[in-house]
Amino acid sequence: MSCTICQGTGWEITDAGAKKCQCRKQAATEQRQFISTEAAVGALKALDALAFFPKEVGARMAIGDAVRGMCPSVEALQYLVRMAIQHYTTWDECGVPGLRQIVCTKFRPADGIEASPTKRFPEGLPSETKRDPLALPPGARKMLPAGHVVTADTETDRAVQKVAELKTMPKAPVLLNDRFAKTLRDIVTPPRDRPERPAPTPQIITQADIDRELRDKRARELMREAAGEKELA
Repeated sequence: MSCTICQGTGWEITDAGAKKCQCRKQAATEQRQFISTEAAVGALKALDALAFFPKEVGARMAIGDAVRGMCPSVEALQYLVRMAIQHYTTWDECGVPGLRQIVCTKFRPADGIEASPTKRFPEGLPSETKRDPLALPPGARKMLPAGHVVTADTETDRAVQKVAELKTMPKAPVLLNDRFAKTLRDIVTPPRDRPERPAPTPQIITQADIDRELRDKRARELMREAAGEKELA
């Protein structure tokens, strides 16, 4: 008979959102494996590798009770210790909430209390494999010759290849000359990115230029005088 609260889905819908139904928590509690006091003490000794781990007997007993309450098996306890030492260096960064987050990453907590985000890992612990879950498996990608594609559908693959064979890209235009190429670059380049133009070369007038200009002027005057005398004659 399915649960009357969750109708067998395992989730209870509340005003605060969805949470695991009590029936699943009870099932997890019933299936838990007994963790001896010796195993819990051994876990506490291993956690002593974290800096600032409590030395007081009362604090250690409270941590041990919390660990035994959340770990459903000895395997979960061993996993908790291994991951805590791997991801934390000090106890103040981890604490009991950090231990619970580790357990809930792989196991269903024996006491049915799910983990909340922690300050150190607000989005959960990093993957143990260090591999992107969306990445292709090793060897899935391979080099293909130019113009070929691979899809999961062979029909689509052939259609894409046929379209690729029919479609040709236009050739790049040939620039007429360097002046046109420079003008084109100036058009497509923003003014702030254009190189600064060189300053005009200063014109230097020498005495020879002045003498030549005077000779030319005198020659033009003589030509006009000769033309005027000819018309009078």
